Amino acid sequence: MGNKLITVTIRPISFSVVDSVISEDDPIGTTVATVSASDESNSPPTYSFVDTYPNFVIDSSTGVIRIREQVDREKTPLFDILVKASDGQKTSTATVSLTIEDVNEMPKFDSPTYEYV
Repeated sequence: MGNKLITVTIRPISFSVVDSVISEDDPIGTTVATVSASDESNSPPTYSFVDTYPNFVIDSSTGVIRIREQVDREKTPLFDILVKASDGQKTSTATVSLTIEDVNEMPKFDSPTYEYV
């Protein structure tokens, strides 16, 4: 798993974004990315998701994004999360891309026994 820091400058707020690779077996509460923003007045921004992302939660004051519900690579191999930073007057958005790494799960059987005919 690797993280890459990308700085995106969107006038009037400058946004730092992390693209991240996470594993589908990372536990709930794992930090998957951190965003940070600043503007010319150095007003502390608040962070929020632009849309609904039930698998993730963002801390409005730190920009830390964590797993809220388990992710499944077979269902969704990539999440593009649109994050908003606002200082109360100015607002900017940036996309955080989370790539999900596959983990080989044990097969699940519907019946406790099977008969070969």
